[in-house]
Amino acid sequence: FETDFLRDFQAELEHSLVLQAKERADNSEEGLPRDAPRSSEEAELREAWVCTLFAGSELPWSQVALHAELVRTLAWSIRNTSRHHRPFVVLTEASIPHDIRDELLAEGLLIEYFDATPLLMSVPKGYEWKLS
Repeated sequence: FETDFLRDFQAELEHSLVLQAKERADNSEEGLPRDAPRSSEEAELREAWVCTLFAGSELPWSQVALHAELVRTLAWSIRNTSRHHRPFVVLTEASIPHDIRDELLAEGLLIEYFDATPLLMSVPKGYEWKLS
């Protein structure tokens, strides 16, 4: 049953994407979606490396700092090995400590803020032990 559900979901999703692409093409005089890149250079400008840095006020500074160092190391590694120059974007919360934010900006990383509230996991009573 689950396999049938997944197969049907995939087929419906693909059909929906095809219809959306066709609709965009019909609305465009060149047969391309209006927001489609016109060249490979333009396509590269629209791409970025993106990672998430959870920095909620409930987290200790040391944990956020450690995660930020991992993000900076990842960005350094990608920049030194990638053939394509792309911006490196860090999705984080507005509660990120100012000193950590300033370090990321100094490294040339772009920061975008998001609300992590919908992503919070609630653990039913009696199941906390499964988290350790």
